[in-house]
Amino acid sequence: MAYGVQPALSGGGLLGAGRHYMSKLWDGYDPVAIARTGGIAFDDEFLNMGSIIQNVTSTDLSGYGAFTSNNSTTLATAVTGANIQGGGLLLQTSADDNAEAVLVGGGGTSFPWHFVIADENDTWPYTHVARLRFETRFRVSSVANNDIAFAFGFTGVAPQTGFLAADSSALLSTMDFVGFRTLQASAATLQFTYLENGSTVQNLFTVGTIVANTWYKCGLDYDPLADPAERISIWFDSGTGEVRQNTFVTAAQMAASTFPFSNDATTRPLAVCFAAKNGSAVTGGAQFIASHVRIAMDPLIAADKEAIG
Repeated sequence: MAYGVQPALSGGGLLGAGRHYMSKLWDGYDPVAIARTGGIAFDDEFLNMGSIIQNVTSTDLSGYGAFTSNNSTTLATAVTGANIQGGGLLLQTSADDNAEAVLVGGGGTSFPWHFVIADENDTWPYTHVARLRFETRFRVSSVANNDIAFAFGFTGVAPQTGFLAADSSALLSTMDFVGFRTLQASAATLQFTYLENGSTVQNLFTVGTIVANTWYKCGLDYDPLADPAERISIWFDSGTGEVRQNTFVTAAQMAASTFPFSNDATTRPLAVCFAAKNGSAVTGGAQFIASHVRIAMDPLIAADKEAIG
């Protein structure tokens, strides 16, 4: 965490959403209070704290698990500099066809985030029914079809094998996922998607259209006390202000077999993830940059509340 080091900057003079977090999504956010009640609050600005005002090409990412495949030469690195204004997480592939770079929080062994929607599971830590919020800011080097596709959000896959399918960059069916993604055939179309391990990908809706080298912010808010028709809300900022989308994940959809139950003994709890993959040979490789990430899980038990079904 780097509280106080969060400039509301434009992103190195590039178009798009500024560096500050979405205020409406994070209304009432209090990381100290969340920690006191047994929850988790996590902010990462990807800053090298000793070199905030200098150009830093890389820093230690030992708190994460990462891998590259298909001869990708660059692993995920944290960078700061004029084009990032503060700090960024860079996923850069090699120039090879289907080269891939993936980063999963927790080193691939600690998966603390949960969409707990039924009875609490006391055999795991952090599994009280809780409100879960997430946000990140990102940009990509290209939105030309078959250049680069990406996915970010939550996954139950440890970073040991491929994350996105060859050629299409579709999510592999052997993983859990909740979050945002693009496909090689429609690289400028940002989708909100979820997948239960072994089930069928559920592409909920198109969040927006993106362009290259422009900053965007995406977020989600799972509130167990929200109206059943609006159990997970999705947020998007293309540079004109944060917007709560009109399409939601409903309580019925979360109860279906296609949603990744984190309290299902046959699957794993979820970790934050970022992935980028070439669709074909790309000169210099493809780049995906996230400039911040915030996640908070606020147990409702601390407020003497109960989740509705």
